[in-house]
Amino acid sequence: MIRLPTSLRPRRDGWGRGFRAFPGLLAASAVWLGAAACGGPPPELRIGLLATFAGPFAEVSGVPTREGAQLAVREAGGQIEVGGRRYRIILVERGFEDRADAAAGAARALINQERVVALIGPQFSRNAIPAAVMAENAGIPMISPMSSNPATTAGRRFVFRLAFLDDVQAPVLARFARDTLHARTGAVLFDISGPYSRELAEGFRRAFEAAGGRVTAFESFTADQKDDVGAQLARIAAARPDVVFLPIYSDALSHQVPLLQRLGIRSHLLGSDSWDPRSVPRLLDGQRAFMTAQWRPDLPSAEAVRFRADYHATFGTEPRATAALTYDATRILLEALRRAGSTGAERLRDAIAATDDYQGASGTISFRGRTDPGRQVSIAELRDGALVTVALAGP
Repeated sequence: MIRLPTSLRPRRDGWGRGFRAFPGLLAASAVWLGAAACGGPPPELRIGLLATFAGPFAEVSGVPTREGAQLAVREAGGQIEVGGRRYRIILVERGFEDRADAAAGAARALINQERVVALIGPQFSRNAIPAAVMAENAGIPMISPMSSNPATTAGRRFVFRLAFLDDVQAPVLARFARDTLHARTGAVLFDISGPYSRELAEGFRRAFEAAGGRVTAFESFTADQKDDVGAQLARIAAARPDVVFLPIYSDALSHQVPLLQRLGIRSHLLGSDSWDPRSVPRLLDGQRAFMTAQWRPDLPSAEAVRFRADYHATFGTEPRATAALTYDATRILLEALRRAGSTGAERLRDAIAATDDYQGASGTISFRGRTDPGRQVSIAELRDGALVTVALAGP
């Protein structure tokens, strides 16, 4: 058995740079041995990885994206056989600032300069939508693990997602508020400048009122004014709602929830899949909170249990949803490459679309010719810093 030197073994603080510098790191010795026997290394199969690796979302999105993809490649031994030919799997990272134009530019660079066979990411819909335009125009398969806005895949053949959609999760959460929490009135505070937050807010209001509830306050802000919402929260406090829906990201929540509590709003809080279940509980101060979740940390399947154990053993921490879904996206892509028997974009696209009954870290995923999967929506309560599944809806 060939063992890597200690200096080349993966460390949590060096995986991103090390993995790119030494593709297929954990299988590197086997690759070098094979290269010596065959007269040269196998050709590269390059997969683009799009994420925000710096800034406020690095911890919740960028780093887990990297680690989920790396774990999937590690399990494949750093190599893959496609059409009888063996390739080295190369993850080519392209980070970008959290802006639509930056995401589009990063996708374009991976396609045109790095010559990747497929893209994985971005996670957030506001970045996945412009990246999807680049992928579709180039005819390059793209899988976004976490983007839930319908516009990401709408009308596109080459762009896939693993997440359930916003127009599914909003009605499910509204029905849960009415049927399980017995809420008669609700309020919504959302970011009107982002399609994700705006469309979730509107979908929740429609479904809640269709179920017999009444939205007594429907308040908005813009991303650049997320800290200046005192007037909006005062109107919500005056409405005295049974539930408050906050389809916003955790950076905004960290400012807005304490303000909400200072105004005496003790309603049940409802959140979307953008909430960070590790940081939000610190804000609650005994307040009950529920959120939709793209991944169930308590999923009891053998694949999910194995993933959690392997992730913790490799990176020394518990996985986030972004890691679990990126791991699944990478494995789905690798399995599709094997079935396609080709790195050609059209055949690879068809093989991804043919994915049926994939069993992964995040559950069962099937495309069956579509670009959006059929998935259950999980509703979880935030209890003592953990997500506890309280309801499931969907297929």
